[in-house]
Amino acid sequence: MKIGEYEQMMAYLTRPGFNGGGSGKKPITIKDLKDSGQITTASQIDRPEKAKILEAIRRFEEKYPRKKNDEGGSQIVEPPKSMQMDTTTSSPIPEYDINDFRNDAEIYILALNNNTLPRADIADKLNAFAQKGVDAGTFSMQDAGVMVRRLIGEVKDRAQKQRLRDVVPEGIGRKNFAEAGMADPANNIRKGQELGEGIQQKLKYVNKKGENVFRYVTSAVKDTILKEHKTPKDANIFRQQLIKKYNIGEAAEYKGAKSYQELIKDPDFENFWKARVDKVDVPEVGGLQGKNKFEEGLDKIIKKYKLKPNDYEGIFNKFVEETRISEGIRKGTKYSKGKEKLVSAAFIDNFLKTFEKSYKPNVGTINTSQMEKLLKLPEGSLSKLMANIDKPIPPEKLRFAKSDTMARIRKAAVLKDKLDAAGITYEKFERTPGKGGKDYRFKLDPDKNVAAEKFIQLQNNKDFGFEQKPPTQTQSVKQGITSASKKSDEYKQYGYGRDRNVINNLTVALNNSLKSMNDEELFNFIE
Repeated sequence: MKIGEYEQMMAYLTRPGFNGGGSGKKPITIKDLKDSGQITTASQIDRPEKAKILEAIRRFEEKYPRKKNDEGGSQIVEPPKSMQMDTTTSSPIPEYDINDFRNDAEIYILALNNNTLPRADIADKLNAFAQKGVDAGTFSMQDAGVMVRRLIGEVKDRAQKQRLRDVVPEGIGRKNFAEAGMADPANNIRKGQELGEGIQQKLKYVNKKGENVFRYVTSAVKDTILKEHKTPKDANIFRQQLIKKYNIGEAAEYKGAKSYQELIKDPDFENFWKARVDKVDVPEVGGLQGKNKFEEGLDKIIKKYKLKPNDYEGIFNKFVEETRISEGIRKGTKYSKGKEKLVSAAFIDNFLKTFEKSYKPNVGTINTSQMEKLLKLPEGSLSKLMANIDKPIPPEKLRFAKSDTMARIRKAAVLKDKLDAAGITYEKFERTPGKGGKDYRFKLDPDKNVAAEKFIQLQNNKDFGFEQKPPTQTQSVKQGITSASKKSDEYKQYGYGRDRNVINNLTVALNNSLKSMNDEELFNFIE
């Protein structure tokens, strides 16, 4: 405030005849107050500004109304200690007002918008700042609430504006840079100038010269909170330190539970991973869908990163990186922007689940198809035998009627003897627990190395498999042979045709007789 304006204000407050006339006593002038040391002129202080002094005077008048003295004139009542200005220093500290609250609160509203601090901590800080103003009598809790709502709106508007600026055509390569909202001549910053990624401009206060004083705020990253800097240069230096510390914008080296070095401490996992990468059949895991998807993703990754086919660790690490990229694409993160999805975001999780639930429990086992080949059985016949392997033989009187069932049970019993002799156990394989299944797992040995050796031995064992019978000729072949025989000279010379007719008639008659018998008559006929 200029000294002339201050004198006018004090003259008004000390005018004669206030509240109904004066006493004729010489009024107290500004010079008297200056000489007595009861006031400090504007040249001696940096703050407060004009509005702050006016507000203080208004509140003083409301609390301490003027009185008449005995002579009828007006007098100035000495304010209480809490209202007096400290004149022992050249720079008295102004009271905490709504602008101070705004400056302190703004950084926490930014943290609220960015979800970088717990809401409870932010509320505690805002309440503490507001209480300072209430204690000083400069504003109320309601005023603080209005200011907080205004700040929240401003921050959201800035964020919305920034999001709209980020929607640019592909290929321009624009990063998420914030703009300066106001010009800052002291730091050569123009209005609208890009400040750098993760940096925002904040108006701190207006100095005694009427100049805006700014601070430059770096965004919070993990355990590093929002931080103010006096210059854009300082903010950019600190931001580069954060980028280096937290690998911002890069895929950090993976060191979690899915680390390749940790996983291959289990030799079974190493064998499983190498078999998949080498595209070798894994008998412990059934189904072709998972195998085909793995090989499809494997080919893409080897081609993209130019990896050697036997770089097992490098291939695993790139699979992990690609799953993270796919997850980022799904969530729309900045790191994954513009990148291509090569594999499913759940690829590594699914692979580990397959290892734990399918491969690991079945180490040292073979499936039904493999055992079928060892036993030299027709395709699909082993499942039928396994369905009868534990069934009891029917009662004797029913065995003739159920001759087909008896044949399967007897053959299944032979199969069981072969498995027992080789020390092979078996159990039904359920891909989904409780839903059953036709496939079986045959455990050759608990030790996978011993099991592998036994598998080779059984392949070379001629007695382990079932005896192979020559295939039965089809009816059409039989008819062809019969037709050729009838045309021969020998057939015609000896009259085999007459004998054949007799045999055919005898066969028909015998079959008809057997069909008409009951079980008891049939048993008697056989005896």
